Amino acid sequence: MLGKIIVPLSLAPLSIVAVSLLTMSAGSTALTGTEAESAPTKETSLAESKTDTSGDLAKAPPTNGKTPPRCGDGDRCGPGGEKAPPRCGDGDRCGPGGEKTPLPAPKTTLKSGGGHGTSGPCQDLSGAAFGLCTAFCEAQECHLEDPFSTSCQMLYDNYVNQTGEEPPCIDPCFVPESERVDYEVSIMLTADDSYQLYVDGVDVTSDATYPNNWFRGDTLTYTLESGCHTLAVAASDTYSVTSGFIASVSVDGVLATNTGDGEWLASDSNPGPGWTLVGFDDSSMFTEQPCASSSIWGTYWPAPFYAVGASWVWGNTACGNLGEAFFRLNMDLP
Repeated sequence: MLGKIIVPLSLAPLSIVAVSLLTMSAGSTALTGTEAESAPTKETSLAESKTDTSGDLAKAPPTNGKTPPRCGDGDRCGPGGEKAPPRCGDGDRCGPGGEKTPLPAPKTTLKSGGGHGTSGPCQDLSGAAFGLCTAFCEAQECHLEDPFSTSCQMLYDNYVNQTGEEPPCIDPCFVPESERVDYEVSIMLTADDSYQLYVDGVDVTSDATYPNNWFRGDTLTYTLESGCHTLAVAASDTYSVTSGFIASVSVDGVLATNTGDGEWLASDSNPGPGWTLVGFDDSSMFTEQPCASSSIWGTYWPAPFYAVGASWVWGNTACGNLGEAFFRLNMDLP
């Protein structure tokens, strides 16, 4: 898929240090989650119960002015003779008073294309696969567990045996904590005339020395864990002479990609809220456009970029419009 770098396992560091998924550092600068653009918060469809359970079923439920149905043979009866909800049994989802409650609506799940969908992850399945998927993804929400509980592991194994695939709610970027390793990801970049750099939604432009001088490049290094990450750059042309962005990215000292390789995604207008975040749906963006001519920049100042094979790119091949261009590079670190 364009715009996504998958780093081979051979690039894994020799030493493994466990850090938080959002731990990043540039020199002496530590990144915090408070600097990141906020992703939409997932909300469960079940409201938090306000029921006082101290008396359990010792109190009759409210009637809202209506007479509740009376108990009959085989019914479960409340203290006032009214029909009470059935008690929970094995495998049921239980409320605060021990009554059966419905399952929550399907949650928004990360799709493998990088964006998000609002439909249930199991909707296209049928038969045993549908049942196992619903139990794993919706009833027990196993995809949110790390590691899986015993029951979730059994559901997972049964689904894989049934379909030959992982349950569809599994995050394609998820790496078990015990298998995560650290990588040193470096980006050398500059833009004509200025840029803002984001790492997984965090604005790290303040780490750069020359974000407003195209003839000076910056090299910034961050420690990132196994999983999916996004480098995003907003480049601005302020003098309407020429426009350009040039960058080279390496992982653990090994070249991963350059601008001009066709891996960066571009847009000539702001892609929308959250465009710097990992899970953003970037399907509306297009492949970076190499500048038709780079002679205006000469060969002296861009020499470090040219030495590793990087090229000037923009949102169009003319590279001459006053305005902005937006770039994303999605990386999958094993």
